[in-house]
Amino acid sequence: LVNGTSCTMIQVGLNSPIVVDPASRPPLSLAVVVDVSGSMQSESKIDFVKRGLERLVSELNDDDRLALITYSDTVSVVAPMREVRGQRNALLGLVRGLVANGGTNLYGGLEAGYQALETNWDSGRQNRVILLSDGAPTAGITDTGAILAMSAARNSEGIGLTTVGLGVSFNVTLMRGLAEQADGNFYFLENSTAVDEVFTEEL
Repeated sequence: LVNGTSCTMIQVGLNSPIVVDPASRPPLSLAVVVDVSGSMQSESKIDFVKRGLERLVSELNDDDRLALITYSDTVSVVAPMREVRGQRNALLGLVRGLVANGGTNLYGGLEAGYQALETNWDSGRQNRVILLSDGAPTAGITDTGAILAMSAARNSEGIGLTTVGLGVSFNVTLMRGLAEQADGNFYFLENSTAVDEVFTEEL
């Protein structure tokens, strides 16, 4: 393919009789950690994220648990870990009120997401963090190695991690490395319009 000489290509496809039934999945404990730094205002990224979060909240089951955490210069627990039942409208209101401003304390936000799951640990549930970022860490602990080490310790305790990089300015090495060491998924969205599909895919 590189130098034009002849070559053989093999395409392999796999079909499985196993069909995933979303209705049969175990209940979920999910901490969503959202970058609300100032750069999220550009290209309407914060608006796309809010739309995706609205879809996520709407599609969660009543007995699923959700925590919503934001980070910029500081970290804020917008909604503590609790069952969606009876809280859906309140959660939607909190999502719609998110505002982007400040720096990027990714370490603090991710750590708070893990802490929300540790405090409410339930071995009968899927315990997962979804981390979104559109930039490199600029506040708090910014060293890539330190962030990876902090996350790996939580992954070894059974907490999964999915990372979502928005735009083209985030730390690819960090976000991909976080997901890979957690046996999770890493999404790179050059165009933020697909963010709601990411949330649906994760569910």
